[in-house]
Amino acid sequence: MPRFRITLLLALVLPLLAALPAQADELTNTVCPVMTDEPADETYSLEYEGRMVYFCCGKCLKRFKADPEPYLKNLPQFGGVSPVLPGMELQAEQVPVDSPLADEPVTADEEDSSEREMPKPPKEAELPVISEQPVAQSGITEFLGRFHVVLVHFPIALILVALFSEIWGGLIRQAPYWAATRLLLVIAVISGIAARMTGIWAGQSEEWVGKLGEVIERHELIGTITVFLALAAVMIGELAVRTNKGGPTGLLIYRGLLLAAAICVSLTGWLGGELVHGIGHLGF
Repeated sequence: MPRFRITLLLALVLPLLAALPAQADELTNTVCPVMTDEPADETYSLEYEGRMVYFCCGKCLKRFKADPEPYLKNLPQFGGVSPVLPGMELQAEQVPVDSPLADEPVTADEEDSSEREMPKPPKEAELPVISEQPVAQSGITEFLGRFHVVLVHFPIALILVALFSEIWGGLIRQAPYWAATRLLLVIAVISGIAARMTGIWAGQSEEWVGKLGEVIERHELIGTITVFLALAAVMIGELAVRTNKGGPTGLLIYRGLLLAAAICVSLTGWLGGELVHGIGHLGF
C-alpha cells in the first residue's frame, strides 16, 4: 500500500514539474562593454571569472579577452554601471501597488511641491565619461582607413626582401641585386607612407583603451620611424652606391639604415598582430 501511494504521488508531481516553464537565461549586460553605444548580442560571449559577458561583435570580444580590466566598469555583473544606449529614456520610479501610499490621493499643492523639489538632471558636461569614444572623421578618411590592412603588407615584405637582396648581392658581388634593393626600397617608402596615413585614419575610427591603447601608440611610433629609416636608406644608398661619393663609410651607413628599417618594420607588424589577435598572440 505505501508503494502504491508513493507511485501515485510521483505520477501526479512529475508531470507538474515537467510543465513548469524553463527559466530563460537573461543577458547579464545588455550593452557591449567595449563599444558602449552598441547593444550586446548573445552570439558573441565568453565566460570571465565564472560570469557570462556579452559583446556586439567578435572584435570587441577579442579586445576584452586581451585586456579585460578597462571594461569591467561597464559591466553590472562585476559591480560596474551599464552604459545607456542613445535614445533610451530612464524609467521613473513607481510606487508599489501594495504600498500604503498608493491608495492615498495626491492634492494639487502636493503635486506642485513635488515638481518643485524634483532635482534637475545634470548637465551634459557633468556626466561621467565611461570610455573614450572614437574621433569623429569624414566619410572619405574613414573609407580610406579601411585599406590600411591591405597596404601595410607592402612595406613589410618589400623592406625584408630588400635586406635579403642586399645581403645576397654583397655575398656574390653582383650589381643587379644592389639595383633591385634600391628599387624595392623606393616602392617600400611610397607604400609605407600610404600605409602610415591610412593607419592614422583607421586608428581614429576605433576605440582603444587600456593596454591596447599603449600598443597602438607604439605601433604608430615605430611605423613612422620605419618610413623615415627606409627613406634615409634610399637617399644614402643613392649617394653611396650609384655616385660613389660616400665611400665605404656611406655604404656602411646605408646598410645599417636598411637593417634598422627591417627590424622596425618587423616590430611594427608584430604590434599590429597584437591589435588584431590580442596581446600575446604569438605566445604558447
